[in-house]
Amino acid sequence: MSNNLFITDNQKKFLADLEAVLIKAKNSSTIALVLELCEQKGVDPEVVASFLPQTIKDLLETEGREYNLLPKKQKLPI
Repeated sequence: MSNNLFITDNQKKFLADLEAVLIKAKNSSTIALVLELCEQKGVDPEVVASFLPQTIKDLLETEGREYNLLPKKQKLPI
C-alpha cells in the first residue's frame, strides 16, 4: 500500500504547489523544479521524496537516467 495514504496538510500544500509549477513549466527540468520548490519552502529534498507520488518519482528517475545521474537500465538483447 502507498505511503501517501496519511500525508499532512503541509505535504498536500507542497504537492499542490509542485503540480502547479510542473504544469506551468512543461518543458523544464522536473529535477530542477522540485529542488527549487524545496529551497523556496525550506524543505529537505529527502523528506519530500518520502511523500511524492509514484508518477513524479518515475519522471525524476527517467530524467536522472537521461542526464546520466543514474545508471542506465540494462536492455535485453533481442
